[in-house]
Amino acid sequence: MSKPWRIAVVVEGPTDSIVLEAIVRSLLAGADFEFQTLQPDDSAAFGPHGPGWAGVYRWSRQVAEEGGRSLSGSSALSRWDLLIIHLDADVAGKTYASANIKSPPQDNLPCERLCPPPRHTTDTLRTVLLGWLDEQTCPPRTILCTPSKTMDAWVLTAIFPDKDIFQKEDWECHFNPEKQLNALPQQKRFSKRKRDYLERSEEISQAWPRVSTTLTEAKRFEEDFLHAIHGCHEQSDNLPHGCPPPQLPA
Repeated sequence: MSKPWRIAVVVEGPTDSIVLEAIVRSLLAGADFEFQTLQPDDSAAFGPHGPGWAGVYRWSRQVAEEGGRSLSGSSALSRWDLLIIHLDADVAGKTYASANIKSPPQDNLPCERLCPPPRHTTDTLRTVLLGWLDEQTCPPRTILCTPSKTMDAWVLTAIFPDKDIFQKEDWECHFNPEKQLNALPQQKRFSKRKRDYLERSEEISQAWPRVSTTLTEAKRFEEDFLHAIHGCHEQSDNLPHGCPPPQLPA
């Protein structure tokens, strides 16, 4: 029996972690994996960094400092086979002051661009996120996840295949996907509670191939994840626990 993949995630909120675990389950195609949420930390009221995108920012700044001014030197990366860092694209329209963040590395928010295409904004936001981590490029075995405009867009595309608005490319440019969820008939709505997302986890996992075909940022995450999986083996000798043997299509 092969050892499982060790995967850690940094997300804005608990439901985002549930969605990513469902997606990873689909992408690993039956391979065993361990899944750990580093941020937010539910064990202590979201931990020292707090929830939301500001929590991702504060976590990023801390691990960069611990790593000698970069994520690459941090134990947050060395302890895991893969590290996923999530940031919704709507953060590109925020200001640091709105999250009570003082003295950021650069005054580079807001950074929102016209959408479509989503990538114009997410490319810029990824540069911002890497700056929080004191990195110029994404370190090996690290995957950035930047749903446009929020993770809710991926969830609604997965769960409602017959709802036309959720199956179009420009759906990624809808500013508030959660509002569309609230507009659904009462019997189809669900809340942003962990329980409701856990109940739909397998449905999200099964629908992922269709989501990644429909939404460009979903496809980018899938491609980046699979690239990191295969790249992990190139560094296996330098990792304390190595990488699991490949069980995925090349």
